[in-house]
Amino acid sequence: NRLNVLWKDNDFVIIDWENATFSNPSIDFFSTAWFLTDDVKEDKYKVFAREYFKTFKFKDSVQTAVYAGMIDEVIWLEFNLKRSLSMISKDKQEIELGKTQIITPMTEIINYYSKIDKMIEILKNNSCFSHN
Repeated sequence: NRLNVLWKDNDFVIIDWENATFSNPSIDFFSTAWFLTDDVKEDKYKVFAREYFKTFKFKDSVQTAVYAGMIDEVIWLEFNLKRSLSMISKDKQEIELGKTQIITPMTEIINYYSKIDKMIEILKNNSCFSHN
């Protein structure tokens, strides 16, 4: 998540590793590209894609991977819904925190979904991308 990359001048540190896992590289491409290119700013997205495809290729359907790229936000939404409904904890502060945290992943999911066509179009027009 771009919020977990702290920048100072030209240096950065990645924080909040507690949810880091090995994942599907095709799905990670879309999730990471979306976060690191300021919500799909075309120039940044093209650079990210070009550099990514110098080393990696998709092994999965682009259609499946692009939709699955929002899975982290869906998981965060589920977690906060469960918190707000006291399914995780009966602590009042935890329940209230869950309630306040629901809107952010919902907004991110809607934002991501609205940019899916743009992400695919940029890749189709990017000569370094091999389609499957």
